[in-house]
Amino acid sequence: MSQPAALSLWPSVSDTYSCTTKSCTNTTYLGTASTSGIKLLKHSESTNLLRWSVNHSVGIPKMTAPAIDYTFLAQLTNKTFIATGQHDKAPSHEFWMNYPSGSKKIYSHEVTSEIDFLNLFGVIQASWSFEM
Repeated sequence: MSQPAALSLWPSVSDTYSCTTKSCTNTTYLGTASTSGIKLLKHSESTNLLRWSVNHSVGIPKMTAPAIDYTFLAQLTNKTFIATGQHDKAPSHEFWMNYPSGSKKIYSHEVTSEIDFLNLFGVIQASWSFEM
């Protein structure tokens, strides 16, 4: 943050596949999800503070299923990085911080059974926070 701070946000989605076996050795391509349910907001963009949030509510392509919902708020200063978020416990989630010299996994949640996907039919259920 020694230069004028800048925050670039862009939505990114990957291809979606369905597993046909428990081991997920056979997959079926379903398509690529829309970015229309991804809201990226800059709250502060100054030399000493970058603050942004992401709200995600995107469905699975070619399937009638509830949207995958998560949200987080992140704040970066000269001395700290703080992030807090919530998600609906399905599918598996990871939150990473990427920076010029590397990356760090900040949070992960792994689905452990098919029954976990019933969490998609409710309100956001899991919260997390990280401070560095």
